[in-house]
Amino acid sequence: MPFDAFISYSSSDKIAADTTCAVLEHAGVRCWIAPRDVRPGSEYGTAIIDAIDQCRVMVLIFSSNANASNQIRREIERAASKGLPIIPVRIEDVVPTKSLEYFLGPIHWLDALTQPIEKHLQQLSETVKAILNVETSCHIGSIDQPARKVVEDSRNAPHASAYQRSARLKLLRPLIAAGVGIVSIAAVIWFHQRNASAGKLCAGETAAKSLASDTPTLMIFGNKTGAPIKLFWLDFQGSRDFYGELASKETQRQETYVGHVWVVTNTQRDCIGLYRAEAGTKEIAIGP
Repeated sequence: MPFDAFISYSSSDKIAADTTCAVLEHAGVRCWIAPRDVRPGSEYGTAIIDAIDQCRVMVLIFSSNANASNQIRREIERAASKGLPIIPVRIEDVVPTKSLEYFLGPIHWLDALTQPIEKHLQQLSETVKAILNVETSCHIGSIDQPARKVVEDSRNAPHASAYQRSARLKLLRPLIAAGVGIVSIAAVIWFHQRNASAGKLCAGETAAKSLASDTPTLMIFGNKTGAPIKLFWLDFQGSRDFYGELASKETQRQETYVGHVWVVTNTQRDCIGLYRAEAGTKEIAIGP
């Protein structure tokens, strides 16, 4: 299924990025965000390129972390080369580096400098949906002349129709705000349920979590057992994030970052091993 928006962010800003994703998806915008939408077994870089190519707009969570990230710069360059609209959401008052300013300088920024971030994201969702609607209208008009006339007629509709649309939007805004609150509550419930169903934890797992890093590295997991195993990323709060299952004798190349933590379990999610990513390729044989 194609996506609408690619969310670009530094791993240190995952909470802000996840919140942005939740608000946009509640508004009907289909988002691609890592690591959630990286398919198990696929290479991280390939997944990023494919996602940017199929999305119609990029949302950048801009901070000092993003400003210093080479990965973010590469994603912005890719989006710009594809002609994607880029919407920077500034969560810190930071001046972009010259390499980012080259792409972002003439773009209107959306400031979300004060907490809670949710109160700023309604404007973002409206902006993204407006861009998507414009693109859809242009596409329809280019292939279907009668459809273009419908769009033009709607623009020339009487003042009463515009007033009615405005009234409907006013009615919808409280519902959207309530929806954002429901999404936040659901996220908290999901967080606790995921921890509750984690299975037998590894020694030291309760105190472990991934560390913020922009230094890429590679871990190669090989299943030498006679049964399937599961692979989890331990996120920045120390919770398991399921990344896929390896069949017996299967190998998975996992692109990650230095300081990130990975957990291997059996199919019941009972711990087999806990591993922290280091500089350089690391091969990990999971065996009896």
